[in-house]
Amino acid sequence: MPATMRQFDDPLPGIIYLDTSLLMRGLESPPKEAAPQALLFLERLNAAAHVGQVTLLISDLVVNELCFQVIKQKLGPQVGPLQQRLGITEKRWLRIHRQYPEVLEECREDIERLYEFLLGYPVFVLSPRDFEQATEPEPPYLAVRPIIERFHLLPTDAFHVVYSRLAGADAIAAVDPDFARVDDLTVYAPASLSC
Repeated sequence: MPATMRQFDDPLPGIIYLDTSLLMRGLESPPKEAAPQALLFLERLNAAAHVGQVTLLISDLVVNELCFQVIKQKLGPQVGPLQQRLGITEKRWLRIHRQYPEVLEECREDIERLYEFLLGYPVFVLSPRDFEQATEPEPPYLAVRPIIERFHLLPTDAFHVVYSRLAGADAIAAVDPDFARVDDLTVYAPASLSC
């Protein structure tokens, strides 16, 4: 049985885990397809969390993915103004970083804005120490294996599922259609994914 799909305007659960895809859409500049819906949903979650109607969770994996996306957006996929100014002809952002690690200085303000957003948003950030005692039925690094295999998720998405379950989340909010394949999961998504 696939996930139970909910739309962003449906009643909120008590605890919801926010996937990177939702936060990226809400923070993107320029906004992409699902960005307006994601931004409105993030504002709704913010208001609900401030009055205690919902608890919002992310993990340090989400913070890691968000930082990577900020860096990736800043450095390319094309040779952009930054590369031109620095005389870099490489188009692949990871190679740029490996050859010119100082380019991360160019991303500092964008990463700072991301952290300011996260620090000002009423979200609890889970980290591995929150799951050190979680061994029932197995620790997270082992629990992801069957989720990857059964639902064909990428490893990080499988960790998001495991972390959300271990933390007692009632749902995951995402702009990622892959979560719809996961049994016994409630997924809040834009209307275009909630069909």
